Amino acid sequence: MKKNELTDSDFLFISAMTLDLIAVSKIIRKWKKYNNKPILIGGPITSNPFDLKPLEFDLAFMGESEDTLEKIIQIGLKDGNLPSYSKLKEINGIFYRKDNDLMINDTKSYISKETLNNFQPSVERITDYPYYFIARVYVECIRGCSNFLRPTIKLNENIECNNCGNCNDSLDKRLNCPQNIPPGCGFCSVPAVYGPPRSRYVSNIVNEIKGLIGKKVRRFVLGGSDFLDYERDDLVKPMPLTDPYQPPPNSEKIEELLSEISLIPEIKNKKAYIFIENIKACLFSKEIAKIISKYIPNTSVSIGCESGSNDYLKSIGKPSAVEDMIQTVRICKEFGIRTHCYFIHGLPNQNSSVLKETKQLMEKLEKIGTDKITIYKFKPLPKSSFEKFDYKSYKLSEQIKKLAIKINYNRKLALIGKNFKVIIAERHKRNKNDGIGYILEGGPTVLIKNGGKLIGKEVNARIIRVLSDKFVEGEINNQ
Repeated sequence: MKKNELTDSDFLFISAMTLDLIAVSKIIRKWKKYNNKPILIGGPITSNPFDLKPLEFDLAFMGESEDTLEKIIQIGLKDGNLPSYSKLKEINGIFYRKDNDLMINDTKSYISKETLNNFQPSVERITDYPYYFIARVYVECIRGCSNFLRPTIKLNENIECNNCGNCNDSLDKRLNCPQNIPPGCGFCSVPAVYGPPRSRYVSNIVNEIKGLIGKKVRRFVLGGSDFLDYERDDLVKPMPLTDPYQPPPNSEKIEELLSEISLIPEIKNKKAYIFIENIKACLFSKEIAKIISKYIPNTSVSIGCESGSNDYLKSIGKPSAVEDMIQTVRICKEFGIRTHCYFIHGLPNQNSSVLKETKQLMEKLEKIGTDKITIYKFKPLPKSSFEKFDYKSYKLSEQIKKLAIKINYNRKLALIGKNFKVIIAERHKRNKNDGIGYILEGGPTVLIKNGGKLIGKEVNARIIRVLSDKFVEGEINNQ
């Protein structure tokens, strides 16, 4: 932020992820140096109000905040003022400071599908981000998640699944757990924070993509906890969609969405590209693969695998089985869809037996032909079942990470000699004559020799060398 922006502004709005606490603290300190006007915070970082207690903020929004922010604007912000305490205490889904205490108004229902679709995201702010013209920009298609299973792992001395049966009962009964175990995979907070899925209308998604293309964005990710939940909520209305298995994906609506996106001139003429993240393997099928490959051929989908042990997957509340993951990668390979498989290490109770099975699954997926394996380190998230667990290091964790590097490196070797459209985004930090580029249709970062003066330019590049599991070298090919 520039000094004039700090002194001339009436409010500071911060939206941040859970792991951004240090960055948010630095932003607030910089703001306070020049300005004593109110600070408002939103995003996943507010999931646990007491994590923010050390920060000097005035008002925070919990969970979905479109309608809450609109109310706050109407009762004070529109006039340049923070609403009075007497007005704030009538608003749910917020917390704020009063005499150095946190006042928490936590009671709030999830916003309706209609309300969600009444708000259209701005396409203006994307230009504030560096290299936005080549970034993978996420377009929200679905909010929430249909996985209302719960982990069976003992969470603490007082909380453990007692097999009450709610997780396999009616759609509305799945919302509640007598043991107060948060819904969904144990490491994830999405169902607890954002609730069951609600889909955005096709027209809203298409218009957002068109608007971002107008700002020169070239790569889009159709985002959501599970893209295959798209308009599944419509198949069970007015009930909440809390079953990760039934009904099957709404193939008619998915086809309508992808068909409309494919007709956007820049998408049709391969000037912009679409990717999908994420999918539940238990919902994937040849019918869905056929639709995806028809409208966005050679795209990629991301699959949350997490582990190679069926017993362990069930114990952490994961709906997909190992067989589902293997079948999904096979089908994608058949239809020319690239796959990125995600795993997590350091989860609770992830013993050597579980890790051995995970290693075996990774090797199996490599043989089938997955394009990339990503290993994440477990981070406890507020409002998730595993919130109180710490990362645990296991001996086999390092082997799994090394295996992922090996698999990804070998996949990069298959790119040597191939040509790709690459946009050069920045100069190489050490050698300013060289450029760092990104493959438009997806792939590793590319070092372009003598490309440092071509920032923002699209070039045809031939891959000539693999530098690491994430980095390749290319030369400009004018043919």
